[in-house]
Amino acid sequence: MSNAKQTKSLKKKEKLTGFDIMYKVITIIMAMAMFPLCYFANMIYVQMDHTQIANLWGSLTQNDNPELGVTYEEISLAKLPELIDTLSSFGSGDASVNIWSYEHFRPAIIAAGFLALALVLGLVVIGFAAFSRNIKAIAGISAAGFVSTLISLGIFNEAFAKPIIDGTVSLPELFKVNNILGSLALQYIGKITAISPREAFFSVMFIMLGICLWSLCVLLVNASDEAEKKSIKK
Repeated sequence: MSNAKQTKSLKKKEKLTGFDIMYKVITIIMAMAMFPLCYFANMIYVQMDHTQIANLWGSLTQNDNPELGVTYEEISLAKLPELIDTLSSFGSGDASVNIWSYEHFRPAIIAAGFLALALVLGLVVIGFAAFSRNIKAIAGISAAGFVSTLISLGIFNEAFAKPIIDGTVSLPELFKVNNILGSLALQYIGKITAISPREAFFSVMFIMLGICLWSLCVLLVNASDEAEKKSIKK
């Protein structure tokens, strides 16, 4: 038997240490935590300024100082079916079937795709942590998941949120409302002044980063242990 084969067989027979088990358990817990956090925590924050409708109400009621309301909504994935139903009631067509036809929502869909990719990579991390001892692979996969969330964040902020906030895309355009009454109603409802990802998104991002850093630290510890063992043998 060659030296390379002997080394491989020894590695296979090598038992897990307490530290190895701790690494696996912590990594699996971190990766699994992403999924309930992503589903139940708030994913998107939307803030609206109702200045126009407040001014209209003030003129109708002859109130020189109408209260200017600012409202906000925090949306989680658990609330998404309700949001899609609302979208389909405003727009032309069934949003739940043909959401891609809403062109101004396409960047948000692409951003969601990169977030979904990060979650899939989270499942891969769980698999590697449970059935493999390849810490380098876990570090690389979690780094890829972190990069995927960064891409998702950039697309969401720059391609989706920014045109809405600066007024390039109006609410009627966003929801594909073509009739006059619907357009006027949406214009007077208010203006979206802020829209951003919330804790559900950032939990996935920072957990992926945490797994990567945690794995790199373990690799450094293992490398220093190996170097110490070699120096003792010499």
